[in-house]
Amino acid sequence: MDEHKIAVDEKDMPVTTRDFIDGPHSAIFEKGIQNRIDVVNSQAAFRAAEIRRFHVLPQEFSIATGELGPTLKLKRHVVGEKYNHEIDQMYQPSGLKESLYEGRISREVVIGA
Repeated sequence: MDEHKIAVDEKDMPVTTRDFIDGPHSAIFEKGIQNRIDVVNSQAAFRAAEIRRFHVLPQEFSIATGELGPTLKLKRHVVGEKYNHEIDQMYQPSGLKESLYEGRISREVVIGA
């Protein structure tokens, strides 16, 4: 089996976001995110439009959990309140390294990999 693919018949098939984050396939999940970010960053019109950091939340946004309205529009104020800690971590200067973008949040995007 290709190490970067999950077999359909695999017994530990990830189902939820938490399965992807904590499960045995987390490296494949993160590599998939990194590959897509590389594509998006290569098409960015200017450096400030590039994705530098990201945080994977343990659940998807939904109407039931309050992040989406009935027309599936994002309720920014709800997301801001509910995930305030995660958002603050992305901008926290603790552990700041030489680079302006390094050491601020849980996942760092590798640019030019």
